[in-house]
Amino acid sequence: MKQILIAFFGFALVSGCVTNIPVSSSPNEFVMLQTKMVNDVTVSHEYVSEVQDGEIRIVDPKDGRDVSGLMLNSTQGTTFGRMINDHFQNKFMKLQESGGEVQIRVFLKDFYVERAQTDTAGEVLLKAFVTGGAVDYQYTAINQVLIEVERDGETLSKMIKASSVADGAYGETKQMLGSAIDKSNSKTLMLMNAYFEEIGL
Repeated sequence: MKQILIAFFGFALVSGCVTNIPVSSSPNEFVMLQTKMVNDVTVSHEYVSEVQDGEIRIVDPKDGRDVSGLMLNSTQGTTFGRMINDHFQNKFMKLQESGGEVQIRVFLKDFYVERAQTDTAGEVLLKAFVTGGAVDYQYTAINQVLIEVERDGETLSKMIKASSVADGAYGETKQMLGSAIDKSNSKTLMLMNAYFEEIGL
């Protein structure tokens, strides 16, 4: 019984340390205003995420080394799916669950964040031993999305990579990541819109 209680409190302590990154699950107003509506064809769509929700993956842009471990949870796989659904409902007036004249498949192939230190070595030492304060970092959220469009017996595809940057001190990490992810998601939708217009949708 004692071992069970210890295990339970240990799990609760670890679980309590992990927090979700605050992000929006809806397209921003600018994206919606720039979206061209399509009402002359029926459209069905499918979203597949190859990115699992969980601790966010953070890498060093210089060597690709994993520098995760911030105990911050990302729901990008789920959140981006909700954004796609909302976006398509506003863009395609004749949206249906299956069997549309146009069938669109969206795959979230990859999502990660690059973290780069913006302070010089001298500034880091100064903060550590003299002035105090948090080290400044730059966070870049990156989406890789594959779009497949099936129409008139033909399948078109496009790989999109979108990124967006947020800067700030280490203590503001959660807010910076949320901002970078939101902007990267909006940019991804804008690039998708551009591709759809390019192929007549």
